[in-house]
Amino acid sequence: MRLRNVPGAREVMVENEYVFTEPEGMKGTWHEVFGNDNPVRIEIGMGKGRFISTLAAQNPNINYVGIEKYSSVLLRAVEKQEELQLPNLRFIRMDAENICEVFGAGEVDRIYLNFSDPWPKDRHAKRRLTSRQFFARYNVILKQDGQVEFKTDNKDLFDFSVEEVTEASIACCVKQEIHGDYAINTYISMDLDTAISFATRYVHEQFHSYDEYVQASLEDFVNLQNGLFIVNVSNTSNTELTLGAPEHITVSPIQFSGRTLHIPVLYTFGTIDFYMERVSIKE
Repeated sequence: MRLRNVPGAREVMVENEYVFTEPEGMKGTWHEVFGNDNPVRIEIGMGKGRFISTLAAQNPNINYVGIEKYSSVLLRAVEKQEELQLPNLRFIRMDAENICEVFGAGEVDRIYLNFSDPWPKDRHAKRRLTSRQFFARYNVILKQDGQVEFKTDNKDLFDFSVEEVTEASIACCVKQEIHGDYAINTYISMDLDTAISFATRYVHEQFHSYDEYVQASLEDFVNLQNGLFIVNVSNTSNTELTLGAPEHITVSPIQFSGRTLHIPVLYTFGTIDFYMERVSIKE
């Protein structure tokens, strides 16, 4: 279906107080945006906003963020919100591929996917909101017991989504601790297909399944990067640091206890999430 362009819609989005059109860098700030510590729930591909506006009106103690790519579609929801002026409802005009730049690790309580675009062509599978690539992003921003609620009337998309959520639940993660004048936990995390592709490129050897050689390649990569890091830190600040042994962990999502920097890196073959968790700093 071709979307009808509404003249002036983009300008309305830029000027409206309920809409963020350049939200990158806002992760970790949503409780400040709403002025409370209530749960944050998001709808991706919210369309004209009837679903999320109704939820926001019914649940004043929950914060809602609606995400829509097209200004002409989002305009109707914005007009309705100007009438309702619900304090717990905001909108973002953006492509959901960048969602990890907008919400921090564990910042979202629930994600709604309602009658999403099925993207029927096989070459567009990664664009589907229930692809394993998107589930990897959701896994980052959802809290430990967070949920994804999915509705569709498209059987092909439903079958695809069931397969993808099974694959997405299987992930690999390598952790390495850095000790000394301060303590940091470092992690890299990705789905299995991405791990296989990454290891193939890293050691220049073709892998076809996830095995001990792929795992060893990931551990070697983490150890090498952290080794370079502590050498550079030692040379520039006279700081003493040592590395622990890399270890494979299976907890999903990763549980962080300290302040954590998250850097998602999108390659052509998948997304790799890098984390640095601050544990302690000696005075």
